This record gives sequence, structure tokens and C-alpha cells, in this order.
Amino acid sequence: MRIFNRPSLLAKAFVYTLVGAALALLTPIARADQAAGFSVDRLYTSAPGADGWVTDSLNWSPKLGGVFGIFGSYAHNSLIIADGSGGGLTVVRHELLATYGGSITYDLFRFSVQLSNPLWLSGDSGSVGSTTYSAPSVDPGANPDNISTARFGVDVRVWGAADGPFRLGLGAVLMVPSGSGTPSQYITDGDYEAQFRLMAAGNYGLLAYAAHVGVHIRPLSDSATIGSPQGSEFLWGVAVGPRLPIGHCGWTLSLGPEVFSGSAFKALFASRVTSIEWLTTARLAGTLDHGMGLQIKLGYGSGLMSHLGTPESRLLLGLEFVPFENVGAEGTHTP
Repeated sequence: MRIFNRPSLLAKAFVYTLVGAALALLTPIARADQAAGFSVDRLYTSAPGADGWVTDSLNWSPKLGGVFGIFGSYAHNSLIIADGSGGGLTVVRHELLATYGGSITYDLFRFSVQLSNPLWLSGDSGSVGSTTYSAPSVDPGANPDNISTARFGVDVRVWGAADGPFRLGLGAVLMVPSGSGTPSQYITDGDYEAQFRLMAAGNYGLLAYAAHVGVHIRPLSDSATIGSPQGSEFLWGVAVGPRLPIGHCGWTLSLGPEVFSGSAFKALFASRVTSIEWLTTARLAGTLDHGMGLQIKLGYGSGLMSHLGTPESRLLLGLEFVPFENVGAEGTHTP
């Protein structure tokens, strides 16, 4: 029959559909990638009871002792994604965190736990290049009791006395996500992490110093997204300053700068994967009338090299309590 001597309209439509689909698959389509988020805070604090915020004085007593406390940290402009034209998108503008923690010391060992509680995070959403960034939205009303990460630490002083001129220590911290926070809020990586540090500290008269080098085992690596973590990092920090006695009341005032940094091993010390931050730290420590030790710490600083959550400015305030007398090797009170 004649109808079989030429293609039907249905056959033509089928062929056109196949050709159109092939062309659509071969044609590149511009699309925006969504940044997943990560733990933006770069302040990896030392265990409760240490003189500094990040560096560790290693000066706990060999007798049984304990410290518990709380501190708050406010960081301004923690994450700015440069747009290549001199401007940028401030994804995390305000970051307010509370951290609760405590430590137990005995002989040469110290065991600690710290719980991070994000109170307020906010910023601006938008796109840079082909990547879309969603600002965090965290506040106490919408996110009560929002523990994002628990840090479990163990440290050992392997050389030196509590108030000696040179002390050497080793430390390890396991960082466990709580499950109540998400990476999209920039309060957690959502994965287990670990840190290992080699620490040194000492006292020469009224002068005290502390330093460390270490490794941050960070599984999260998102090199395709601007501003995201690049995997495991090399850590270092240093602090120095006087410890001044206040009259004859047994209280001491410590003052001095702290500088600390992290840099991804993927491109060690390259500016795009390196953060450097400084803090001016003041610490007032002594014993109250009823015998409980008290330590008040204040810190203010900013980023020297901005990357991955190094803020333009940071303010810290902490209170720590020693519930019973803790006497050092030479009879000096060491809260």
C-alpha cells in the first residue's frame, strides 16, 4: 500500500525528538553550585586551665586538680568570599559562640572536655561566580541548646616541672559532631576530626612563653568551592608575655600576644589555604576568700591572613573556677 512508501508523520516526529535530545545533551548548561558549608570558626582553644586561649602553659600541678568554666567568643566578618573585583560576599558576618568545659589533672596527665554552643550566626546570601552561598541563620530562640561539637582531649607533660624554665608536652583532641548542627549553618563539618600537638612552655623570672606545632586531621576537602576547607592542616602557635604579681594577695596578671595559624597540607603556606590570627590576651588569676581559685581571661584580636573563617576582629571573655586548692611543684598556686 502507498502509505508504507513514505515515512509517517509519527516517524518523523520521533526522529526529530531524538535529534533534539542529542543536541540538548551536547550543549553545555550554565548552572550554579550550592556551597555546602562547614565549621567556620578557627579558634581551637587549649584545655580549660591553660594560661592562653590557644597556646598551652602546661603548668598544672602533679596533685589531683580540676577546672571548669565558660567563655564567649564574638567574631566579625568570619567568612568573606572575594568576587575578583575588589569586593566580596560576607557569608558569615556575625558569629557568637559559647563554650562550656572542664578538665581533670593528675600527675603528668590532663583530661578535658569542651562543648561548643553557637548562639548567633548571620550573614549575607548570594552568588560568586557559579557558586551560590546561603548565609547561616542561628539564634537562641530558633536554636536552643544547640551543641555543635564536643572536644575530648588528653595531654601529658613529658618534661619539666609545673613552674620550670622549660616544659614539653604532647596533646590529642577528638572532635565529635553532636548531630544537632548542620554544615549549612557554618557551625560544624558534620564529621569526626582530630588534632595532635607538640607543645613547649616555660617561665624565666616574670616572663612566660608557650608554643606548639600540630596537625589537624580534617576529612572535609572541597577544593572546587571558593573559601571551603582543603583537607588536613598544619597548625602552629606562639605566645609570650609577663606574669606580674599583684601586691601580696597571691593574684597574678598575665599579659601578652598570641599568634596562631593553620595551613592546608594540600598547598602548605599558600595564601589561599592559610589563616593567621593574633590575640592580645590578659589573664587575672588567684584564690577567693573561701579557697576556690578563679581565672578571668580577656582577649581581643584580628586576622593577619584571612582564609576559612579568620575574622576581621574577635573578642573573647572567659571565667574559670578551680573548686579546690591546686598547689604546684614549688608551692605556687596554679589555677
